[in-house]
Amino acid sequence: MKKYVFIILMSIACAHASAQKELFEKFEDAKNVESVYISKAMFELVGATKIGNMSVKNIPIGDKISKIDHLYMLSSKDAKMATGLAEAFATYYKEGKFEELMRMKDDGQKTTIYMRQLKNKMNEIGLFSTGDGIAKIISLVGMLTIEDIKDVVGKK
Repeated sequence: MKKYVFIILMSIACAHASAQKELFEKFEDAKNVESVYISKAMFELVGATKIGNMSVKNIPIGDKISKIDHLYMLSSKDAKMATGLAEAFATYYKEGKFEELMRMKDDGQKTTIYMRQLKNKMNEIGLFSTGDGIAKIISLVGMLTIEDIKDVVGKK
């Protein structure tokens, strides 16, 4: 019985990882969409260099870089494609049961940061930004904590 429960749980975990990958694969080669994927190996390489010791606004980010497993980013300045990204994002994050961490609006630009816990103490952090026919999605998976996010966005 334990074996079956384990198999079911692993299937669910794989389905969530697959959903993230599908979201980005759907748009990564689309016309008028910029896409970026950065692997754990690249983050480890950056962490091993002097870049890994840098800080942004006196916040050391080297320890944060080493906690990242991978990053996906999609961006479009095309209004039609931006709408498609927004719809896909809304479905993905609603089905993924993310918690909203932060929301802000500035000069017509709306940005929201979401987070959900994955297996093995991993978290997925999603940033979604829209405004003026532009949409950006950033999905970061790693061992980042809410405290790490607070450090980066300057909230104490």
